[in-house]
Amino acid sequence: MPSLVASSTKAEIPLAPESPVRAMTTSTSVSPAPEIKALEHLEKLANSKTETNKAFNEGQENKHFAQAFEKIEVAVSQIKGRVEQIMVATEQQARATVDVTHSITRVSEQGEDTKLQLESMIESSEQVAEIAGHQQAMLHKYQLQAEK
Repeated sequence: MPSLVASSTKAEIPLAPESPVRAMTTSTSVSPAPEIKALEHLEKLANSKTETNKAFNEGQENKHFAQAFEKIEVAVSQIKGRVEQIMVATEQQARATVDVTHSITRVSEQGEDTKLQLESMIESSEQVAEIAGHQQAMLHKYQLQAEK
């Protein structure tokens, strides 16, 4: 088998793309130049910035959710306040209904008493009319006897 030249051999392909700086530093046997180290440091800073931005964006998203939940909490507390007002008003209406019912009952009882009193007065009036009729008849009799 003929010997292969190093430049014509197949290189292993990494599973995920590596950074160009790492590829340069791992494939050479010479220690990296100061520029390479600076590039590595800049790459780390860029990665750190990306992570910071990601965390910031997540924080902003969470802040947005927190604001939405705060609005929901305010709405729920307002609804609770309205429900309490409605409950108080309902209780007041129930008491007022009971008061009105009692008043109607009293008026009805007074009407019944008035009816009984009127019936008694009519009966008394009939008795007075009957007595007056008897007195008139007696008066007629007395006048007739006095004339004779």
